[in-house]
Amino acid sequence: MEVNIRFVCLILLLLNVSLPLSIFALVHNLNEDNVKTLHLADGNSTLNHLVYDSNSNVAYIGAVNKIFKVDFDLRKLIERSTGPKNDSVECHNPEIYCDRPLVLTDNYNKILLIYRYMDQAKLIVCGSVYQGACETWSLPNLDNNRAYFKNVPSSVYAVAANSPDASTVAHISEGDHTNTRQVLYVATTFPYSPYELARNIRVHVPALSTRKLLHEDEMFDFQEISEPYNDISYKKLKEEVLQKGFIINYVTGFPSDGFSYFLTTQPKTVTDIQSETISKIVQICHNDTKYFSYVDVPLECGKYKILTTANIVKPSVILQKALNIPKESSQKVIVAAFSGENQHNTALCVYKMEDIRTEMYKTIQQCYKGNKTVNGGGYLKTSDCSPSSNMFSREQLLCNTQLRSYINIVGLTPVKAEPAIMFHNISITSIALTTTTDFTVGFLGTGHGHIEKVVIKSDRQIVHYERHKDIIVDHGSQIKQDMVFDRTSNYLFAISERKIARIKVENCNQYSTCFDCLSSLNPYCGWCTLENRCSVKSSCRHLDLEHNTNRWTNGKATNCIAISNVSPPEASVTEANKLYLTILDLPFGSNYSCIFIFNEFQQTVPASRWSYGLQCESPNITGRGINFGPSGHQVVSLAINSLETGKIFVTKNFTFYNCSSYTSCSKCVDNSWTCDWCIYDNKCTFDSIGCSPGIIYSKNDTFNETDRYTDKGKQGPLHCPRLDQGETGNLYIPNNREQIITVRGYNFPMLVENGKGYRCIIMKKNGGSITAKGDMINRGMILCRFRATDYGLSEGMYNASLRVEWGTDIPLENDGVTVSIYSCEILAGDDCSKCKSLSYTAAQLKCQWCDEQCKYSNSTTTFLHHR
Repeated sequence: MEVNIRFVCLILLLLNVSLPLSIFALVHNLNEDNVKTLHLADGNSTLNHLVYDSNSNVAYIGAVNKIFKVDFDLRKLIERSTGPKNDSVECHNPEIYCDRPLVLTDNYNKILLIYRYMDQAKLIVCGSVYQGACETWSLPNLDNNRAYFKNVPSSVYAVAANSPDASTVAHISEGDHTNTRQVLYVATTFPYSPYELARNIRVHVPALSTRKLLHEDEMFDFQEISEPYNDISYKKLKEEVLQKGFIINYVTGFPSDGFSYFLTTQPKTVTDIQSETISKIVQICHNDTKYFSYVDVPLECGKYKILTTANIVKPSVILQKALNIPKESSQKVIVAAFSGENQHNTALCVYKMEDIRTEMYKTIQQCYKGNKTVNGGGYLKTSDCSPSSNMFSREQLLCNTQLRSYINIVGLTPVKAEPAIMFHNISITSIALTTTTDFTVGFLGTGHGHIEKVVIKSDRQIVHYERHKDIIVDHGSQIKQDMVFDRTSNYLFAISERKIARIKVENCNQYSTCFDCLSSLNPYCGWCTLENRCSVKSSCRHLDLEHNTNRWTNGKATNCIAISNVSPPEASVTEANKLYLTILDLPFGSNYSCIFIFNEFQQTVPASRWSYGLQCESPNITGRGINFGPSGHQVVSLAINSLETGKIFVTKNFTFYNCSSYTSCSKCVDNSWTCDWCIYDNKCTFDSIGCSPGIIYSKNDTFNETDRYTDKGKQGPLHCPRLDQGETGNLYIPNNREQIITVRGYNFPMLVENGKGYRCIIMKKNGGSITAKGDMINRGMILCRFRATDYGLSEGMYNASLRVEWGTDIPLENDGVTVSIYSCEILAGDDCSKCKSLSYTAAQLKCQWCDEQCKYSNSTTTFLHHR
């Protein structure tokens, strides 16, 4: 039911059909053990940011005017107020002095981070009021609140954007190599305002900055202010381009390998801010406290140019191999989502960090060689970019801490990638990346409140798995940028505008077969072979054994353990055969048994290893009272049981046959088994050694070429004793007349001494039978001598069945030989013309008109044999 409902919902969403929330609540309830939500935002409030504290296993949520603390089970523990505040965007610090009208203003959370130093832990909370000022709350109780916006210029305490719509991206990372304390890297979008005074205040707030996280008196100060050049740890955009409305939107950011990165969207040129929007990635070296190392380059994803979200991950084995990244390398990759002109379509692209750094290095080299086109980009101050004869290493240029002539490098050549997957009518708003076993996995938050799941296999292939089982967090409400894993990486936390959700990253136990488990393409799930269940690798027992191969299998469905062959593939119920089972992926370190599962019972026999799997003996089930029916066989399940877990984990059909179920020679020797027919014992048997002389062997028996000319060469139904209608033709016996008829066939048995001879038996129409002596002329001819008998005819002719027996009432097989019993008198009645007509049209009946009636013409017994 769950799959069907989800599928219908997905189709309707693609068609832009509005659905009632009750529909999605139903789908959610079906999977509530894996997705748990808590509604936090009411009224006009919305959730903005999420941070997870792995030390205490709790989450903090920043919202409009509030911050929340919830535990792992999403129980709300603490709620604190952060607004609204009396504020004005035209004032530096409304709490000290403001000559503009103050308005009660909602405080949107812009930055929410946990900072730890030694035994201290603080929650950094920066909002949109008071020019984007920050405050700290002591953890774990969210007390000892302190604000940082008094007695300092707004250009210092204004850390975040002061507008709900202007973005702020921040992360904590290491500072330069001389500083053991961490610092705060911040990227702030200029909040363009219609008020000139508001713009004049904000143009002095850095777009990029590094802030101290030292003792409280210096909290959020710039990391460095040095003389004589007044070098400060920030990067400002040109005031004139900001005043014209040139806006750089900071989408996301993260630290990696000694650098901080920020990803942006912005106009392509400063001269035409309505021009094409492009995306860029900015790099700042952590050892550079003066922002000399600033460099940016464009990012493109095929025809998709507008970045919506991105994240970084150290790839797992499969992706490493596909990207030719050495296994021991620490190199990471970026997975980024882009939209095109149609905002509802999204493409995902994969970038190697090495490729991005290489393009940045090439761009810096252009400036180093005197190419001024890569300097400043029109929105940063320019430097000399004068040619130099000095030799600098790649590392020195990428992490420029001293070369004042080669700063503010703005790349023109994009780092290009092709889409690895496309999403139609789905906007991707958030990406969380992780690894499991050999796979790199992505969870994608969407604009309509769902989470999609993908496996990143290469820079050209991202696979969407369980696509009809997407995770519904809050239908119709966008998933926010912050999605984080818990400390075990078994759960993912996400927020929408109204709810926080805890999502179990896998639901492997929903799959009951290996085929379904591996066909799901779920990277977390594999088949725990001996436990016969779908699970994550860590929950499959005894993987730490020395020979743990094949105990847990993932990948393609063809990797499922199987009995690929059983030799022989069938067995007689009377014979114990040694069976060889080919099981190529059978785990070592365990003992097994074979179980034969019948409809009525099951029987277990020991199993032992052989080179390609297991061997066991088929059980003798002669006395178990199994009804094999006319087919003579029964298909059962041959199962392998692990003595370690007590579970059956693989099965294959196996056939038992019972030769004694066949009562005729042709059915005995003409089937799929090896049954022989004992002619003189009139029985079908698997073991014909004890038969009296005269055996018809199964068509499946294997003999030497020399056996062709012995009794062993009698194989198959053509050697069975039988009457043949084609050879015999039509037989007729007149009523109340003696008659000898000749029946023909093949392989008539020679009579044994003192045994009964042949008998020919006709079944009368009104019941009873007539038996006549039969004389075997040769192995293909018998004469049946019938005395004159009244067959009790009520009509002129009827076909009577003919049965020929020999010995101890053993019947010869008959493929359709019958005898026509007739009466000339009844056929013609008193009509002479009918009688004469019979003499011409049915001369074999020998009907003639005599003494005013139609009579059989011979007064003595004759052969009536019409071929």
